[in-house]
Amino acid sequence: MDEAPPPTVEDSSQFADDLQERDYLAASELFQHPPRVQEKSRLLLTTLAVFVLASVARGGSSITELALLVGVLFIHELGHALGMIVFGYADVRIFFIPLFGAAAAGRKRGVARWKEGVVLLMGPLPGLVVGTVLLVGGASDLMRTVALQLVAINGFNLLPLTPLDGGQLFQLLLFSRHRHLEVAFQTIASLALLGGGLYFRLWVLAMVGGFMVAVLPIRKRVLAAGAALRAQELPADPIALDDAQRRTVFAAVWALMPVQWRGKPRPQAATMEQLLDTATRRPTGLAASLALFVGWAAGLAVAVVAAIAFVAGEPANWQRYEDQQHQCSIELPAAPAETAMTTPGSGMLRAHLGRRGEYVVIWTPVGPGVDWRSGMRAALGAQGATPVRKVPMPDGDPAEILDLKGQPTWTLLRGEGAMAFAVLATGDDVTCERVIRSFRILHPR
Repeated sequence: MDEAPPPTVEDSSQFADDLQERDYLAASELFQHPPRVQEKSRLLLTTLAVFVLASVARGGSSITELALLVGVLFIHELGHALGMIVFGYADVRIFFIPLFGAAAAGRKRGVARWKEGVVLLMGPLPGLVVGTVLLVGGASDLMRTVALQLVAINGFNLLPLTPLDGGQLFQLLLFSRHRHLEVAFQTIASLALLGGGLYFRLWVLAMVGGFMVAVLPIRKRVLAAGAALRAQELPADPIALDDAQRRTVFAAVWALMPVQWRGKPRPQAATMEQLLDTATRRPTGLAASLALFVGWAAGLAVAVVAAIAFVAGEPANWQRYEDQQHQCSIELPAAPAETAMTTPGSGMLRAHLGRRGEYVVIWTPVGPGVDWRSGMRAALGAQGATPVRKVPMPDGDPAEILDLKGQPTWTLLRGEGAMAFAVLATGDDVTCERVIRSFRILHPR
């Protein structure tokens, strides 16, 4: 059942309740002339310092990675901020949120809804495009890290969950058309953030989700009061309201707000602004909604292209390695660490690249008539390796794929003269095949 419509005030007479009148006078002044954020540069630098200190204390990232993350977050929010400035938002500023990210904020009084949608997309789309171009172009080293951060952060922001950009866009285009839909969407999104944050131990996300759950009742009442006020066709700008209209808005706020807010004009003024925005907003037109939805879908498509480029592309540090005696040559996806084996003349290279796997090259002298292939297969079999299939190579013996404890393991066995070579590789097929196919015996004995 709908809540009762908010009370209206027919003229500029004072409220009968002295406390309500005092609160109205103070909240009305803040409502019409909210204090501007002073020292915006100081706000940005202070919150940045707190963000960096909190991130360093938490650990898990190098100073370089943290610096790149800060840059990517700032660029994302700068896109939002530039859109706000272009479309006439007031008091635009950027600040960081410790252990969570960053945000751009501004007052959007009277701004058309389609412009709000463009502002939401101006954060993630540029970063997604730049990150994808870098990945497709084969960026390496730090540029590859930048590209991955651009794609990961901006792609994540397109998810249809509030308070992410994608969630705000869906609320703007779809769910804000009916208050019950908006409440349902906010409830699902809040519970998803809370549950996901608790499950993955992302405590900041869980706190955001918990806060959103806590404010749902008041948000529901604001939406109901806004719907009841819509028939009065109030102007969207608080400055354009006359005193009777402002008193009508405040009377609705007074009726719906918790008793604890009485005597506190700042939250009252903020709620008046929310209520006026709800009462005066108009849904985006069909053409604008379709255009914004296409922009969102295009962003997701670019993120998919970036993911494909990352999986199929080259790792960061491809390089060719030749052993010290120039007996073998191989391309590896990371700087190798050489470990001498106990047998004279033997050697081993090991290159590790995180989730892309590990690559090991082994060479050893063998005597005439030694069936070293069978010995190598037996050694791997003792570790639980079972044959899967063979892959033809450009020259020489085929590579074999073994299953080693649930992990596909590529193996290349080569032998010429008195030397035997083996390459063991785990990781994605594209990277492994390049490692295996690049193997060459340079100077067989």
